[in-house]
Amino acid sequence: MILYAVVSVVFVFDFIIYLNGYSFSGSYSDKVLGWLWLVFTTFIIIKFWKEKTTKKYFLSLLGGIFLSLLPMGIPFLGILYYFSTIGDFQ
Repeated sequence: MILYAVVSVVFVFDFIIYLNGYSFSGSYSDKVLGWLWLVFTTFIIIKFWKEKTTKKYFLSLLGGIFLSLLPMGIPFLGILYYFSTIGDFQ
């Protein structure tokens, strides 16, 4: 749990310095840190699923993903329909 907290703090710090135009050395370190956070988050959610705070955390993550898709939903669907045959009745 302490390792997850450390990875989360470093992940947030990396995001903050990324917003200011800086980054850790190399883009792979950012990607590794992101994937590491995602793996640890999945592990924490599975391991502590019976706790109420874990369920709230999971729902907040899903809500954040859903809310981030709302502004870009129309362009995303336009690209999806352009590159696929979904909705094509020819």
